[in-house]
Amino acid sequence: MELKVNLYETSNPIVSEAHYKLSLALEFAQQPSPEENKVLALEHLESAITSVKERVKVLESEGKSKEAAEAKEMIDELSIKVDEMKNPVKQEGVIDVSSMFGGGSGGSGFNEMLQAKLAETLAGGANDLTELVRKREKPHETTGEAGNNVAGEKRKMEGDIVVGSPGKKVRVEDVEDEG
Repeated sequence: MELKVNLYETSNPIVSEAHYKLSLALEFAQQPSPEENKVLALEHLESAITSVKERVKVLESEGKSKEAAEAKEMIDELSIKVDEMKNPVKQEGVIDVSSMFGGGSGGSGFNEMLQAKLAETLAGGANDLTELVRKREKPHETTGEAGNNVAGEKRKMEGDIVVGSPGKKVRVEDVEDEG
C-alpha cells in the first residue's frame, strides 16, 4: 500500500483500488482486534473516496464526462459503504455465535439454543401429505385391429407380411434360380 501511494498520484485509480481492497480486508479481519480493524478500514475507505474525488476532478478537466460520471457513481457507492460501517444494521434471525460458544460455560448457550430449536420443530408436528399424492393409473392393455397387443409389444412377422401395423407391409420378392 505504501509503495503504491508513493509511486502513483492520489488521483490514480490504482491508489483508490488499493485503499478499497485494504479496507475490505481489515473489515473482516479478526486480528489484532475487530474494533481496531474497523476503524482502520473506515480510514482507508475514506481515503479511497478522496482518491476517487480527485480522479473526478482530473477527468472533468480532461473533458471525459462519461468516465467522470462513472467515478461519481463509485463515490456514492463508497459513501453508502462508509455509512453501513459506521451504523451496522442488526438483522433479525441472525444467530450470535459469540453467545453460543462464549461465556466460559462450555457451550451451554449452544445446547440451550439447540434444545429450543428442536422443541420448536417438534411442536409444529409433522404434516401428513399422503392424501395429496396422486397415484398413477396403470396403462390398460389395448388391442389393435389385427387383435395384437399394441401396448409395448413388438410386431410379429407372419409370412411375408408384418402383422401389427395394417398400413405397412414388407415386400419380399422371390428370386428365381437361373441355371
